[in-house]
Amino acid sequence: MARAAETHARSRFLGSDTSLAVGLYLLTVAIYLLTGPGRIGMIDGQYRFEVARSLLDLGLPLVRDGKLPDQFALQGVDGVVSTYGATVSVLAVPLLWVGRLLGLGSLDAQQTVFSFLCGLFGAAIVPVQFWLHRALGLARKPAVAWALVTAFCTLLFVSSTTVFDQSMHALWILVAVGCTWLAGRRGSLRLAAVAGCALALLVNHQEVYAGLAPFVLLGLVEPGGASRRRKLAVAGVVLAGLGLGLLLWAGWNEWRLGEVLRSGKAEGGYNIASGPLQAALSLVFSPGKGALWYSPPLVIGLLGLAGLWRQARGLALAVILTAAALLGMYALQPFFSGDWCWGPRYMVPSLVLIGLAMPFARVSPVLVRAVVGAGLIVQLLGLSLDHHRFFQDRGLVGAVTDTDPGYYWHASALAARPAEI
Repeated sequence: MARAAETHARSRFLGSDTSLAVGLYLLTVAIYLLTGPGRIGMIDGQYRFEVARSLLDLGLPLVRDGKLPDQFALQGVDGVVSTYGATVSVLAVPLLWVGRLLGLGSLDAQQTVFSFLCGLFGAAIVPVQFWLHRALGLARKPAVAWALVTAFCTLLFVSSTTVFDQSMHALWILVAVGCTWLAGRRGSLRLAAVAGCALALLVNHQEVYAGLAPFVLLGLVEPGGASRRRKLAVAGVVLAGLGLGLLLWAGWNEWRLGEVLRSGKAEGGYNIASGPLQAALSLVFSPGKGALWYSPPLVIGLLGLAGLWRQARGLALAVILTAAALLGMYALQPFFSGDWCWGPRYMVPSLVLIGLAMPFARVSPVLVRAVVGAGLIVQLLGLSLDHHRFFQDRGLVGAVTDTDPGYYWHASALAARPAEI
């Protein structure tokens, strides 16, 4: 009887929230797509688009545009290939097919629908956060409100209107962390499989993300919930998903380059830098690339981590250490700032994770409204003009932080934007 009552209560919970979650997604994705420029705009996206177009045309992962520089290209088995992972290009193939159909074969139409890809997946973060907040015990109204704060008052907003794929990274990491935690509480192998699939997609963006797995599994240390044996089974399913992702990554490498363990990322300029502490501080505090400036609600999230710890210790541990690992991972890159973009785009996954803690901050409503309002204004400033404006006005070329790691302590696109407008 007790199990039947619990199952009935869970079905009522899912049924009552599903329509609201769908509505949140549709609202968010509509705003993301309408505020985006509708064009690719960055060379990162152009390479991924070329691979998706070749997959659709030839069934091969080739880069056929000879005008692209060779910075992110390699000679592969069947021709020139990209150093980027498979996830974006493979998921973009259906979009390109739709663009080709609606645009009567137009290349412009295909490029336009490709530019929507990150918005389509970034918007999915909103219902996922909503569901996780509900699982943490929040009522509907605050769960909706805080999910929308993450969607429109942090860098997730601007990131999801570009072809930079950090919003997709953020979705897979959030799903992996959240579903692993929930699977441990409920003993659900289905949720564990979802978490494993998210990790599989993640490592096929960048293989270095495989190193996040131990931090994701920390969600299973939550007191109570499923038995220890069941939690071990959950961990096994999550790791099996990651293993499948790595096998797909190896197969992609073999198909393109004829070498199982060579992805080409190292040849694209991703090497260890000499000043990780300076990079980490810049990503958090600097006026030009500091997450606290470009996503003010991060302050509320950081203040809420103690409350999240009291509410769900395992989830809090996974959130804190995964976010810290992401910061450390990008601080080791010479290109740590992401440069030609609005704010520190590599921090988007960490911002989304810490967003789970925002409802648990013990701060005054006046401060909350001020910080949330500031966050929205910052994102609207970012959307108001092309991100390249700041860099072009200063005659900057290439990756700024490769040669001047401290550049963003004395130069800021955010500070320059009001005068540019």
